[in-house]
Amino acid sequence: MSDEKRWKVTVRDKSGEREVMANFLISSMGQLNRPNFPVVPEGDEFSGPKWHTAMWNHDVDLTDKTVAIIGNGASAIQVVPSIAEKVKDVYIFQRSPNWYLA
Repeated sequence: MSDEKRWKVTVRDKSGEREVMANFLISSMGQLNRPNFPVVPEGDEFSGPKWHTAMWNHDVDLTDKTVAIIGNGASAIQVVPSIAEKVKDVYIFQRSPNWYLA
């Protein structure tokens, strides 16, 4: 926090590096920076590509593919809308529903 009682954050992206001043800083990193793969019966028999959202495989083109998402947490809330228009079908397997306000 700076002397102005504001956060000074350095942001790096494709366009370079810049500083942002903010009144609030909210970390949304979560716990999924260490992927936890669920045990799926006979899951090792699946021969297609599979990965955790924390380690997204950008080499796979999902256009017109059938995609299964296991889980419906924060990652799925971000991923499903971003792929829905390009995939053929998307199936979401969830243990229990999440609730959020938009």
